[in-house]
Amino acid sequence: MVRGLFVTGTDTSVGKTVVSATLMQRYGRELQLRYWKPIQTGIEQDDDTAEVARLGECQRDGVIDAGIRLQRPLSPHLAARLSGATIDLQPLIDIAKEARHTIIVEGAGGALVPVNPREFMTDLMSRLGLPVLIVSRSTLGDASLAVDTAATSAAPRSTTTRPG
Repeated sequence: MVRGLFVTGTDTSVGKTVVSATLMQRYGRELQLRYWKPIQTGIEQDDDTAEVARLGECQRDGVIDAGIRLQRPLSPHLAARLSGATIDLQPLIDIAKEARHTIIVEGAGGALVPVNPREFMTDLMSRLGLPVLIVSRSTLGDASLAVDTAATSAAPRSTTTRPG
């Protein structure tokens, strides 16, 4: 059984990394948390794992560095396709199941970001079975986005729609 929290957002660059780092800084040592970003795109320009380790004052073993790392700063399914790869969620699920500590999992982009031609970030959330923390801006219209994200985070999407 996977223990932890899945941090998602209403969209990209909304503050998921800062929220994850804050959780790690405040509770990391006390609760023996580990941070994990299973899918990271644009890794050469923006390494969220390194940023959380720095901001969250994580010990060397405070982050799980395994997962999908793609160079281009695009949605996971496009970054993977352009690099000649396909993202399979099962190896990521296996990494999470092997974690001996409680994990803070940071999603890539928003909840409905496609990860491959059949699955979305919500499918990863569902298969991990973790509670979901939604990060949102506080500007006009974002309350609606937060509610939409909450509604779509409640169930996997792969059976109803397909990413382009």
